[in-house]
Amino acid sequence: MFTLGDIARKGARLHGRRDAVVFEGVRVSYRVLDERVNRLANAFLATGLAQGQTIGVFAENTHKYLEAYLAASKAGLVVTPLNYR
Repeated sequence: MFTLGDIARKGARLHGRRDAVVFEGVRVSYRVLDERVNRLANAFLATGLAQGQTIGVFAENTHKYLEAYLAASKAGLVVTPLNYR
């Protein structure tokens, strides 16, 4: 079964240095995206969050919002999006 959290890992394996995200002049490769998602997923779990818990993500529309979604999925968390506008 695939989850959103698998996108970065599979993309890194298949596409490595190719762009995964291009947003307002910022380019992030699949490999870098996977590394960032892994770090954030581990940080979520290190705070004591457990699978199935809900987190709120309050952020501007940037690549970091995507990273938070993917990391939460990889950690087994549920995301409640909160747009800053």
